[in-house]
Amino acid sequence: MVDLNQRKSEVQQAGKAARDFIVSLTDELSFVELDTFAFSKSDFFEEAADVGAGVVTGFARIGDKPIYLAVQNEHDHKGGMTKAQADKILKAMTQAEKAEAPFVLVLSGKGARIGEGLAVMDGFARLAAKASALYGEIPLITVIRGDTFGSAAFVAAQSDFVFTVGEAQLATNSSAVIAAKKPDLKAADVAGPKAQAENGSCSVRVADAAELRIKLNELLDLLSGEIAEVGEDSLNYSCAGLNEGYDPEKILSCVLDPGSFFELNAGFGEEVRIGLGRAGGFTVGVLLCADETNGVKIGNAAARKISRFARLLECYGIPLVSFVNASGTAVCPGAERHGLMREVGSMMSAITDLCAPKISVVCKKAQGAGYMALAAKGLGFDYVLAWPEAEISLLSDEVALNTVYAAELAASKDPEAARAELAEKYARLESDPMNAAKDGLIDNIIEPSTTRQYLISALMMLTA
Repeated sequence: MVDLNQRKSEVQQAGKAARDFIVSLTDELSFVELDTFAFSKSDFFEEAADVGAGVVTGFARIGDKPIYLAVQNEHDHKGGMTKAQADKILKAMTQAEKAEAPFVLVLSGKGARIGEGLAVMDGFARLAAKASALYGEIPLITVIRGDTFGSAAFVAAQSDFVFTVGEAQLATNSSAVIAAKKPDLKAADVAGPKAQAENGSCSVRVADAAELRIKLNELLDLLSGEIAEVGEDSLNYSCAGLNEGYDPEKILSCVLDPGSFFELNAGFGEEVRIGLGRAGGFTVGVLLCADETNGVKIGNAAARKISRFARLLECYGIPLVSFVNASGTAVCPGAERHGLMREVGSMMSAITDLCAPKISVVCKKAQGAGYMALAAKGLGFDYVLAWPEAEISLLSDEVALNTVYAAELAASKDPEAARAELAEKYARLESDPMNAAKDGLIDNIIEPSTTRQYLISALMMLTA
């Protein structure tokens, strides 16, 4: 007969680090554990790993919002994942799917445990398949709590959101493999937080468990589908500061509900910023062009970033609001060699497929593909506004000067003065937002200070 108290004590001790982390992350006394006594054992090793599966699973609440979670314990099985771990996580995922609750997967391991052979790889494959099946069904959030390498990285890559805690690393290959290939290269340069931001694998970086809890609570609140209560005054206030010109920070602080912007994938595709936020209590997906002057040129990473964001919004029926200052696509041989047209085409496809309301505010420039992708009625935008100083045209200023006015520039005795004069002429004749409005491509030309009021009115109608 097994001594239950002794076994409980052994199990609790073996998974103490994981359980302590859960306690710090979730509401007090809300965690209920699943499969407490499940364990892994491999004849490949002399020791029997019979006091835990190396992962703790269960359900709990964060900010009173229900979640399921699985927290890997890096101290078990030399940091490797076993078939029993995969089975346990898969079972918790299935429970989350039935309950229609978000699933939080906390990883900290070095890949598959040596000695289990293809059985553990099949376990990874089933986890990857389940992650794919859950896409769009429930929020799937992966937390990289410690260094995570190998097949677990592929599961993380299929998540809706990836949080990185502190200096945790995430990569396909382990630090040892990376170092062996190029000894002078530090693993952190390939797999650390900075590298994760640059390759787009990390959605949000947090310092510790306390900040992680705050950020998860904010995210779950935005994904809840509930309309937050706001005061009548909040719906109607004027954003006078926007009359001074296009400023992404002022838009975030004034047009959106105060403090509601939750940025995603900062450091990746930096021409644009994306995130979730609220406007008049409504959750919206926000896309801002980062350039305050001449308009961004969308490159490969930015197009990929927008594509993934649009797909995410489609999964959860969240409206898209784009604030546009874009003068086309990147003019770069390297971008073309790396498939720029394919990336931009995929971006346009993702935006077209987004059935949730799409609203665009042309703040400064919407030219060429910048207009087509981020503001065009033909791509399905339901409501398009423009500020009075906006420039909306087929070609960017640069392309127009080098093509339409090429002969005039060549004949000019003062090329610099001619360029300025011709740029002003093109803006007046071709880029005036009134031209687009006359053709029904712009619904209204508004004062920047009224942007919030128009946006909330549109959301009230389009989401009714």
